[in-house]
Amino acid sequence: MGKKTCEQELDMIARGNHDEIMAYIAKCCFDEKSEIAFVKRGNHDEIMLYLLIEHKLYKRALPAFIKRGNHDEIMAYIILNDGLDEKSEIALVKRGNHGEIMAYIAKNPLGKQAQIAFIERDNREEFNAYINEYCFSAAAEKVLLQRDNHDEIMAYVAKCPLRGEVEVAFFERGNHEEIMAYIATKCSFEDEKSEIAFVKRGNHEEIMAYIGRNYFCLEAEIALIERGNHDEIMSYIPQPFEEEAEIALIKRGNHKEIMAYLKQHKLGDKAGAALVERGNAEEIAAYKKQTEN
Repeated sequence: MGKKTCEQELDMIARGNHDEIMAYIAKCCFDEKSEIAFVKRGNHDEIMLYLLIEHKLYKRALPAFIKRGNHDEIMAYIILNDGLDEKSEIALVKRGNHGEIMAYIAKNPLGKQAQIAFIERDNREEFNAYINEYCFSAAAEKVLLQRDNHDEIMAYVAKCPLRGEVEVAFFERGNHEEIMAYIATKCSFEDEKSEIAFVKRGNHEEIMAYIGRNYFCLEAEIALIERGNHDEIMSYIPQPFEEEAEIALIKRGNHKEIMAYLKQHKLGDKAGAALVERGNAEEIAAYKKQTEN
């Protein structure tokens, strides 16, 4: 039996002879329009054979397939294929069958809008399974924060970096436990705006935890110095400041901090001029020793 035209396929499906259809799909796949009619015909044995022969459904046939709601057929499709288009993913998530969702996310990350539907579904087992393999888009992360579920956020930030403005919003949200969990797993923040928001938030314990193994952008360095916490500045000093931050450190005028910095780092020319203008003999001597070497 050879491949039929679309019109011939539609005629065969309309006639509804089961044996004829089974014989046909054992050897041939349908055209798109015929496939939609075939799915809507809704014969389970025919659909299962069609799937098991590894015929991937056309995108336009998938909504009818998922709406049909046969668990065995959907599971077969998930197992045998690489993924769904995003509209079909959303339909699958909203269908709400736990086994189908778990099987799907074991193989495939969800698209951006499907991620949002998935988060709003509010199933913790599915949520944990997903973040063990993938991270959410920025749009989905924003929804995650807006949901204000502390346990979900704690689980997520232990696994994934937050993106851009979401990271800034996370610091502005200001949950100390969540922030400490986030710091513990991150080498650095994703965005300079995040660093500035983090420093300006002004939590000493958080700042000390972060600067033990990270450095800031220029504006965040200046914010740290202007914040004026001696212990934080001394902890940061093993990292060299950018020159504008060096000038801010000198203008702050803490002798112990300046001497600690001079012992570890050579000042930029403008920062050196500011130091000389400050007029502390011990600091100037240490600076001149730098310039002589």
